[in-house]
Amino acid sequence: MRVYRAGHNDVDGAGEMWLALTNETAPELKPNLDWWLDQTHRLIDMANYYLWIAEVDGKMAGFVDGIMMNDPSTGEMVQYGRHMYVKPLYRNTGVMGALHRQGIRTGKEWGARIFKNTVRSQELPMFLKCGYQPVETVLMRMR
Repeated sequence: MRVYRAGHNDVDGAGEMWLALTNETAPELKPNLDWWLDQTHRLIDMANYYLWIAEVDGKMAGFVDGIMMNDPSTGEMVQYGRHMYVKPLYRNTGVMGALHRQGIRTGKEWGARIFKNTVRSQELPMFLKCGYQPVETVLMRMR
C-alpha cells in the first residue's frame, strides 16, 4: 500500500469515491459530483488543504481530505476533516488506519492540536473507538 498526496490528476478518482461515500452513508441526499470536483480542484491549490490517496496494487483504495484553519473560538490552528473513505474491497485491511494516521500527521505538521470532523450518525461509533469525543451537534432539516 502507498499513501500519497494527491494532485489535480487524482481528483476525479477521489470524486468517484466521494460519490460512493455519500451514496453509502446518506442515500437520501442528492449529491452533485460536479460541484465536489470543482470545489476540490480549487482547494487542492491552497496550501492549507490536503488530499491523501491510498493505493493498493496500483488502484485507488481510499482517500482522506481536510483543511487547516485558525479558529478564533479556540485561539488555535484547527484541522477540519472533510471526508474519509475506503472502498469496500479494502476495508479491514489497514487502509483506513493508514489514511487516518496520515491525516493526523498532516495536522501535527501544521501545529493543529484539535481535529474536528463532521460525521453521519451511523459513523459515530467508529470515531468514538478512535478516541474522538462529541463536542457539537449539527442539525439538518431537508425541505
